[in-house]
Amino acid sequence: MPFKKGHKKSKGRPKGSANKATSIVRQSFANLLEDNLPQLEQDLAELEPKDRIKLLLDLAKYVVPQLKSTEHKLDEDTSAVFNMSVKKFFKVDEIK
Repeated sequence: MPFKKGHKKSKGRPKGSANKATSIVRQSFANLLEDNLPQLEQDLAELEPKDRIKLLLDLAKYVVPQLKSTEHKLDEDTSAVFNMSVKKFFKVDEIK
């Protein structure tokens, strides 16, 4: 049904509200995992250590937020103060 001139725009789903279908799929998948946890643990234990670590790291992407790297730039004065603090902390004469 094409949009017709003069037709009032409907509001649709409010911003930030969950999609019902997505919510149902997520809950169903969570239930599936919960119901099969002992089997999943057994299967995980049967994997080679390197494969087990790879799988856990791959799954962690969906649970643990990934941090973005940041870069800090120091002006000359701040850099001098930072270097003095590092020298004092590590008790060294020169920083390379």
